[in-house]
Amino acid sequence: MVLYFALSYIEEYQIAQKSKAPPSLTSPSRSTTTSDAPWLNPPSGKLKLNTDAAVDKSNQRTSCGAVLRNSNGDIVAAFSKSIPGVFRPEIMEALALVNALKWLIDNQWTAHILETDSFLVVKDLHASIATVSDFHCLLSDITHLVSNFPRVQISHVYRSANTAAHLLAKYALSVDSVCFWLEEIPPPLNAYCINMDD
Repeated sequence: MVLYFALSYIEEYQIAQKSKAPPSLTSPSRSTTTSDAPWLNPPSGKLKLNTDAAVDKSNQRTSCGAVLRNSNGDIVAAFSKSIPGVFRPEIMEALALVNALKWLIDNQWTAHILETDSFLVVKDLHASIATVSDFHCLLSDITHLVSNFPRVQISHVYRSANTAAHLLAKYALSVDSVCFWLEEIPPPLNAYCINMDD
């Protein structure tokens, strides 16, 4: 929680300073529309996964963040991962969703609702497009991975409803590890960080 609030404070500071100098870490989201729409709890007994991506162009790194929460809004698990390279915004957002879905499957967790702030990813996932491109190959991977979660809903949300995943994605740019936290397991065993070099 301390990390979450610290990152939130830093983000608010960066927004306040935006007129003086643009921040070095930016989100690849293509949407320029801002909204104050809040994150909404999933229905009782359901789990919601939010994903996001961030980029550090100066260090040529892309990162993914994901948060799995229950109907009370409690964080069940969270994930952050940094990968080398900078890609088009829609590619980074699709990569974040691919990595988050693989993380769920690897840990035998489920999700009933998936949310991302990339409108293009959601729109093209719902469309029947047979285009061959790097982006649509990733969308095909997402469709295959989503088949492990029967009746899952995939939705677009504004950044204001995706803050936790966004902050985790930005956090991943500052570390060389994959981290996740499990609510059901008591500390200190509930936090795991795996060094990416291992």
